[in-house]
Amino acid sequence: MNRRNALKTLGILTAGTLGVPAILRSATEARRGRPNLLVIMSDQHAARWCGYTGDPTVKTPHLDRLAEGGVIFDHAYCNSPLCVPSRMSFLTGRQVQHIGIWDNNTILRSERETFAHLLDRTGYDVVLNGKMHFRGLDKLHGFRAQLSADPAGANPESLQIPRWRERGQLPGYGATELRFGEGIGLPVDYQAEAAAIDYLVDPARRGQPWAMVVGIYAPHPPWQAQRQYLEQYRRAAVPLPEIQSGYFEREHPVHRRKRELWQRAPFPDEMVRGARHTYFALTTRVDDQIGRILAALERSGQAENTLVVYTSDHGEMLGEHALWNKSSLLEESAHVPLIFSWPGTLPTGRRVGSCVSLVDLTATLLAAGGAADTMPLDGADLLPLAAGGNVAWKDEAICEHYGTWTDRPIAMLRRGRYKLHLSHGEAPQLYDVQADPRELHDLARDPAQAGVLTELTGSLTARWDSARLNGLVLESQDRRLAGTRAG
Repeated sequence: MNRRNALKTLGILTAGTLGVPAILRSATEARRGRPNLLVIMSDQHAARWCGYTGDPTVKTPHLDRLAEGGVIFDHAYCNSPLCVPSRMSFLTGRQVQHIGIWDNNTILRSERETFAHLLDRTGYDVVLNGKMHFRGLDKLHGFRAQLSADPAGANPESLQIPRWRERGQLPGYGATELRFGEGIGLPVDYQAEAAAIDYLVDPARRGQPWAMVVGIYAPHPPWQAQRQYLEQYRRAAVPLPEIQSGYFEREHPVHRRKRELWQRAPFPDEMVRGARHTYFALTTRVDDQIGRILAALERSGQAENTLVVYTSDHGEMLGEHALWNKSSLLEESAHVPLIFSWPGTLPTGRRVGSCVSLVDLTATLLAAGGAADTMPLDGADLLPLAAGGNVAWKDEAICEHYGTWTDRPIAMLRRGRYKLHLSHGEAPQLYDVQADPRELHDLARDPAQAGVLTELTGSLTARWDSARLNGLVLESQDRRLAGTRAG
């Protein structure tokens, strides 16, 4: 077997990899490419609201330290800005349209393989801990065990099914206020933290490679934070969203529609400031929990043998563009944090400017575990890119949405500095995210950008047939709604 094929067997070389840095190659070969894998996935944490990304308000010292000692992917995206589709896409390594998980009420079939199945077959102890948001009876999907409760794993009949034929209405929605305040939030996050620490320090971990996914529910609502975290921020100093003059007159219908479907009236400034204050405090609480988990990993003596990943399933608009929650393709909703740390193997303090997404993370976990190329994937291994190799990278990310607070398929393609938004049956949007990170200036009608618009539109529509997908989603909604009425 030649050197190239040997590296591919180890899961380190992917199509488009021209070379692998010696530090990654030698360490991986010496360890047979099988580090322990610790993935910490929070919920609804936008990349913008992190200290290491440059936000002047949010305090995330432990994530900042992890980033300083690892690799930051500055332009990482979820593949759907909604919990269940995003998480099932991550587990399977496939774009949402390829698995048919349209909204939070759809169930991943048990026969569909996940990265947990594959890592288990290669000899890993693969465990889940906390939130993963499985619907249906199967709560493991390849994991050996769930170490702590998943508060989102309820029976799907308890959820509302989107109704696109009724202009996207969800009965019971239409917020009249933002709810926030002092409180402990969801105790299950502390149960997940305790279970993670117990697992890491257990001497049994020395017996075989392991992979643990820790799902932390916050900073997803309920927005309740303990006083010790609220007091780290002065509410009066929390900045309000900046809404540009004339923005509402020129905004795209997709954003106006989301706002009208989610809230009934504009929220007063003090309510907005209070919600942002509590979200920031919750983010700092999550950071504290991550710090304690990482400290336990250090105490266990396994840190140098472990690839640590931090990310989130999607972001939170937090009042930007006068929008809240997720279910948008704008940066605050679709752009997620992504940090790798693997001491002695990956570089420290490195920032990757290429565009990536969570299906690439899936491919990376499989490659690191020696289980690559054994199931269809829509992503590619990020380790050579993280290590600074001469990599011919695709530099793109696709995000799709078919669920709440829309009445049609929407999708986004980020490639290089440009980002294309498509909404079925409506005009495209084009943003230069490098020059305009807040996406305030739509360039779709700018003659100077006609070539970029044509190129990106052609690339996305070749892989995303909105008319076909619209029909599939409507059929799925009709079938499920008929089933609930029959029941």
